[in-house]
Amino acid sequence: MFQILHRDGLSRYGELTVGNRKIITPNILPVIHPFKPEPWLNEIKKMNLKGIITNSYVLKKGNYDETKNIHDYLNYDGIIMTDSGTFQEHIYGAIETGNREMVEFQTNIGSDIITIRDVFSEIGHDRDEVIRGMMTTYDRGKEAKEITSGYIAYPIQGGLFPELRIKSAELMQSIGGEYFPIGGIVPLMERYRYADVIDIIINSKDRKS
Repeated sequence: MFQILHRDGLSRYGELTVGNRKIITPNILPVIHPFKPEPWLNEIKKMNLKGIITNSYVLKKGNYDETKNIHDYLNYDGIIMTDSGTFQEHIYGAIETGNREMVEFQTNIGSDIITIRDVFSEIGHDRDEVIRGMMTTYDRGKEAKEITSGYIAYPIQGGLFPELRIKSAELMQSIGGEYFPIGGIVPLMERYRYADVIDIIINSKDRKS
């Protein structure tokens, strides 16, 4: 459950509760390689950070035992969000694991926040290609809700098209979740296209909350 505790303009101060774990937002979730967690995880514990992100696709490719809870494996009791392989697909090309397989894997290892296999819209994609990816992401979100009772991240796609970001946000919200990462902005940040990132954030934001 996400509870808004205070507002200031478009900004919000809140508390995210997943199971018996809580984190105050806004917050930073450092990314940890699941097979090379140290010394970084130890430093995270020293700083008393309450959440991290690690990659379920890397774990699965590394033949991680699905019967092992990820919290026990990493010896970390904060919120653990897992990515699904979408970024790896962006970097390396098509990967062989599908949405259902990755959602089930994340559920089995006890991920607090499960991410669907959304379709990453590249900077050079035309409108039709972005729409296809956006709709595939929506379909995968609906599939994930049928697969797991876990807490699901529903990424908002739509590329550089403001009206598609708005539409994607509406579609993903209609599934019934409450956690909506904004997808596909890393290439823009790498190119210092922060004006585009701001436009995407504004058009992805839920206008009702």
